[in-house]
Amino acid sequence: MNNNAESNLYDLLVTQGLEPEILDSAGRPVTDPAQAELFSFNWKTENHDYGTVVVLVGQDNQLEVYFGDNLGRTMESDDKSEWYDFLHQLKSFASRNMLTFEINNINRLKYTMQGMAAIKEGLFEGYYGKKNVSYSDEPKQVRLMIKHNRNIGEGEARHRAIECLYVETADGERFKLPFRNLIGGRVMARHCAEGGNPYDAFGQHICEIVTEMNTLARFVRAAKSKTFATETTDLVGTAVRHYQDLKAKAKRMIGQRGYHEEREIYDPAAATGSDHTVESIREMFIERNIDQRIEEALPILARLAKEYKEENMKEVNEFESWTNQVVEGT
Repeated sequence: MNNNAESNLYDLLVTQGLEPEILDSAGRPVTDPAQAELFSFNWKTENHDYGTVVVLVGQDNQLEVYFGDNLGRTMESDDKSEWYDFLHQLKSFASRNMLTFEINNINRLKYTMQGMAAIKEGLFEGYYGKKNVSYSDEPKQVRLMIKHNRNIGEGEARHRAIECLYVETADGERFKLPFRNLIGGRVMARHCAEGGNPYDAFGQHICEIVTEMNTLARFVRAAKSKTFATETTDLVGTAVRHYQDLKAKAKRMIGQRGYHEEREIYDPAAATGSDHTVESIREMFIERNIDQRIEEALPILARLAKEYKEENMKEVNEFESWTNQVVEGT
C-alpha cells in the first residue's frame, strides 16, 4: 500500500462506496489524490442524503472531519450506527498514519481554509531576487536572504532549493543561520528586527526550537512506515503532537505579537530533565538496526516520555469525552 496518507485516504473513501471530490486547500479540483488536501462527498443512505462531509488532511499531520448538524443525533437508528462506524474507521486511519483526529462543524471550514491560505501566503510568497539568491523584506527592518543550491527558473517558487539562510540587518550586519528551515528563518528575522541576534539567549532558544522541529520531522517520516508495540506507538503519537505544537509556535513567532508572547514566557533556566535515559527509550524501538532518523530523535523522546506519563490520564479523559459526544451525536 502507498505510504502517502492522502492516497490511502482516497482509497478508503472509495472502498466505502463514496464518490469523493478531491480538492486543494483553495477548493480547486485536482486529479492526483496524493496532491489533495480536501476530500468532499455527500453522506447518503438508501433513503436519505444527509449532506456534505469534508475530510481535510493538514500539513501539520492532522486529519479533520467537517459535517453539519443533520449528521448524528437526528439520524435514523441504522443510519446513525453506520455513520459512527465510519467515524471510527477514520479515527483508526488517522492513528495508523500518525495523524491527530478532530471533528468539527462544517461552518468552521471556511475559516480553516482561510487560515491555511494565509499561512502559505505569509511563508512562501513575497520573495524576489536573482537566479541563485532570493530575499524577503518582511519584517521591514531586516532582510532574510536565501542562497539557492541551483538556479531558480522563471516563475519557479523561491522557497525551494535552499542551500543556506542569512539575516541582514538595517545596519549591514549579516548572520548566517545554522539551519535551512524557512519558518525558522522568518522567526530569526523577527528576532533580529526586535533588536536580537542569533547568538544571544533567545536567539539560541529559537535555534533549539528549529533543531528540534527538524529532528522530529525526520522522525515522523521514519515512524509512519513502521509498526510498534502499543506503548511505543503512544510515545510516537506524543512526539507527533509535540512536533505540531513546535511548528505552530514557530509560525506564531513570525508575527510581532506572537514573538513577544513567547519572549515573555521564555525562561532560560527552565529544567528540561527526564526520568528516562536514551537507552531505555532505545529499547522501545526493537529493531536491531535502528533507523538513523529515529536514533537522532531519541534524546527528545526521552524528555517527552515523562511528559507523556503526566498527560496520559488527561488524554484518556479527552478520548472518553469524544466517545460520549459521538455516541450522543454532538
